Amino acid sequence: MIDRQELANRLLDYLQTVPELPEYLAAAPESLPSFDPYQMVGEWIALRHEVKQQNKLTQSANLALQQALAVEQSRSEQRHNTSATAKGNDDRELFKDLLSVMDDLDRTIAHSQAQITAAQHPKAQESSIWHKLFFGEPKPASDTSLLTALVSNQEGIEMIRRSLLTILRQRQITPIVALAQPFDPQCMYAIAQQQSDSVPANHVMQEVVRGYRQGDQILREAQVIVASNISSGG
Repeated sequence: MIDRQELANRLLDYLQTVPELPEYLAAAPESLPSFDPYQMVGEWIALRHEVKQQNKLTQSANLALQQALAVEQSRSEQRHNTSATAKGNDDRELFKDLLSVMDDLDRTIAHSQAQITAAQHPKAQESSIWHKLFFGEPKPASDTSLLTALVSNQEGIEMIRRSLLTILRQRQITPIVALAQPFDPQCMYAIAQQQSDSVPANHVMQEVVRGYRQGDQILREAQVIVASNISSGG
């Protein structure tokens, strides 16, 4: 028969016994990473803003490209009703529109690359509240969700840029090489002149707006800053 009294005594002993703590709860940690909820919220808002900004730039460039291609298709359908001169003028205007799209893509890629460089900076990783809170110490930048999103976004923009560049090259439109080259008033427009010890005088030290040529004709002048080695002292 079952000894009910014995079972009751064993149950009572079990309930009165203090269970042994697991190893990870036996001792308090020596130190805890500091947690600032305001910093966490600030970084989260900055992350969302950056991703939204990148998406907005990409969508804007893609929309401009689609609009330009739609204009080209519409003009192509009307070419049989226009003269050869009018066709050439329409083409040049279309190509200039495409160059503006290319400028937007170049600026977007430069902005994206700057953000990727900032995300890869070790100091930025060390100060991140997310790494302190969830990982305790910095993780490699390639593992972060922000860096992954930025790199993926930049790859998409570069793919669009390569497609547009292929369209331009098929029509013999190529960039004008200006940086570090002697200033050429035939294809360049100097918007400023700055003193420089590293760039020879009358050479291009900065390309503000890239120029393009179509065959032997200048489609758009390059806007540049020209170096000058004239000293200001006497």
